[in-house]
Amino acid sequence: MGKTAVVIGASVAGLAAARVLSDHYGSVVVLERDELPDIIAPRRGVPQSAHSHVLLAAGLREFERLLPGFREDLIAAGGTAIDVGSELHLSRYQRVWPPVRSGVEFVSLSRPMLELILRQRVAKLPPVLIRADVAVTALTGAADAVTGVRLATGECIEAELVVDCTGRAGRSDRWLTELGWPAPEQADVRIGLGYATRVFRRGPDDLPGWKGIVTLPEPPHESMVGVAFPIEDDRWLVSLIGLHAGDLPEDAASFSAAARALPHPAIAELLDRVPPVTEPVTARLRSNHRRLFERLDRVPAGYAALGDAICSFNPFYGHGMTVGVQQAAALGAALERHGRASAELVRDYYRAAAEVADTPWQMAVDGDFAYPKTTGPRPRGVGLRNLFATRLMLASQVRPDLKLTFFGVLHLVVPPEELMRPRVVLEALRYGRRPGRGNPLASFIRQHSSRRWLKAFGLATAPADRLAGRVSHGRITSLGLVGLPSLMLTTTGRRTGRRRCQPLLYTRDGDEYVVAGTNWGRPAQPGWSANLLARPSALAEVRGRRIPVRAELAEGAERERLWRLITPGWPAYQTYAAATKREVRVFRLIPLDKYAKP
Repeated sequence: MGKTAVVIGASVAGLAAARVLSDHYGSVVVLERDELPDIIAPRRGVPQSAHSHVLLAAGLREFERLLPGFREDLIAAGGTAIDVGSELHLSRYQRVWPPVRSGVEFVSLSRPMLELILRQRVAKLPPVLIRADVAVTALTGAADAVTGVRLATGECIEAELVVDCTGRAGRSDRWLTELGWPAPEQADVRIGLGYATRVFRRGPDDLPGWKGIVTLPEPPHESMVGVAFPIEDDRWLVSLIGLHAGDLPEDAASFSAAARALPHPAIAELLDRVPPVTEPVTARLRSNHRRLFERLDRVPAGYAALGDAICSFNPFYGHGMTVGVQQAAALGAALERHGRASAELVRDYYRAAAEVADTPWQMAVDGDFAYPKTTGPRPRGVGLRNLFATRLMLASQVRPDLKLTFFGVLHLVVPPEELMRPRVVLEALRYGRRPGRGNPLASFIRQHSSRRWLKAFGLATAPADRLAGRVSHGRITSLGLVGLPSLMLTTTGRRTGRRRCQPLLYTRDGDEYVVAGTNWGRPAQPGWSANLLARPSALAEVRGRRIPVRAELAEGAERERLWRLITPGWPAYQTYAAATKREVRVFRLIPLDKYAKP
């Protein structure tokens, strides 16, 4: 075991490094220039700490390995465990991903709370000493190695290994060149990102059916991301994140307006129900930034950069903290192999650290280059990869297995090679169609299907819609006029025996028609669905064609299959289902000439 290791910076990456180094050194000194009070508060050295942060599933698993019980510590402090497949309201391309249990989980809480819990755990390790309000001004070194650090007070601390976790604004380049070592090449991809964040009070029934919201834009004409995550003390942390952002919403009115301008209304509707706790705060980030230490011909023994000091991503993708702990684990593995902080160890570690960063860097940079204003070194093949990623995301909205694979890759727990399997590629090409293409008005109505004004309009015009549909035999309905597939369904009243007509959206499933009893998200089941349960024989009128049908209620796996089939055509189905505690009835309408009696 070595004598002393120094970690510069008590960030998440620095604390992860200290935990790993505690297995290899008798003394681990963490030096932090900020004050570190035992309270939950943003600090100067992490200007983005007031905004949304996610420790991805891979990062959570790595911390749990390094610090057993870490997940439970986060939850005990008020964190919320969220399954990314079934408990996160995710929307893009005018529709919501259907919930699918994934087993891929993260814990949502504020960045200051996460740091506090991590710092308290690491500080209890016998070799670790955390010193706050201490500024490092230079490295000390010999001809072939870094041998320690010099503080602003003039104090020098000797170390066998110095780990630089000072972040993207760190001084590693100057520190190395002052000792005669080359500074690494750098890559800078400018994204002009802006954050606006506000905290709201959280109640138990604010978001029925979900634990958090992520609303994604469709590039290049949409550029604002919206997230609403639960954090400790029964609060919502709501962040609006824009690429190439101009003015940021800095007051309550502009924040509310920006939330209402998001592609999906889920966050705006949430904010209508919850009281604010804070005023909006803002922050900006100029670029993705990477230092290519792995390309250096010469490296000193005894010095390694880690975390944002190597690679700082567009923070929306949530990769930073996870990459930091994974690079710390890679440093520990290199120490296991080499035994001491030699130049060979450093080169070995930088190669491993680059491999850790490569996949999330490509994800972030590819996504950012979907916007024409993004500048910097453009990766080869980015256009083709973005095209495939779009098809894959669209297909994952209707194919549960693709959703599990896709979000497993995003959370760095599934190898990205899984996305290139022939089955995945074929399903992406087959099912990755955009909703609403071919009719701009239909696309607009689908996009705004969850808006309250459209629901109010539909309820107000329902009697006239029924009359027009009945007289025209399904040729004229309000949604049919804008190009959406609709039919007129005539049922027999279960109590009165009278004919009842109802215009409905439908989705084709082979020769059958699939309809859903959402009732605009109201508590009661629609009357026509109760009629079908009592008397399954009905008449469907589609563009003037009169089609006698037999209705069958879909249940179990068949209902789930049909639900995934119909939701892309009308994204609001997901919103309506979440707004009511009942299970939405889904029916197959089978033409009698195709109906086979059991």
